[in-house]
Amino acid sequence: MGEAAVLKILDRFLKPKGWYQYRDLQITGFCFIGNKDDQRNAGFIRAKEEPGERKRGFGMNPIKPYRDYYGKFKLKIRILPEEIEVLFAIGYTINQKVVTVDDYSNFSWLRLATGVPGIIYPNLAHQKQLLDYLMMRSKLPKFIVSRIYHYLEFDLHQHLTTEIVRKESLHSPLS
Repeated sequence: MGEAAVLKILDRFLKPKGWYQYRDLQITGFCFIGNKDDQRNAGFIRAKEEPGERKRGFGMNPIKPYRDYYGKFKLKIRILPEEIEVLFAIGYTINQKVVTVDDYSNFSWLRLATGVPGIIYPNLAHQKQLLDYLMMRSKLPKFIVSRIYHYLEFDLHQHLTTEIVRKESLHSPLS
């Protein structure tokens, strides 16, 4: 039996969508990532920059400047006895002025974290911090926790990408 079939059977019995609820989802802002220092320090609370300090640009690097959209939400998950506040971030590269269906492919990984001091939003270093947090606090087998997390992440990713593209199309100069 293939892996996909095993996962479908597991999901049919487990019903991962029923294990979590999120509320008060809010996109609180975005941070423009325009150079390598911005990329390295993304999400951290920053000290004031010195005027006249030369910033290193991307140059010939194939990585394009993008925005990190960030925010937070409340998560109630049956794995934990309490409701937790989760910070999220998702990168978005804007390649053209007209928003199309293809823009959904311009999103990076959704990063979810909770309880990390000194951050405004999760950086790539915190990409799986929430998953690790859930794994450490759960008595369930790790593959069950990972299936629940997978469904949560997928739901959030769809909701956030739709909302960001909608907001971007509203603010487009051509609309």
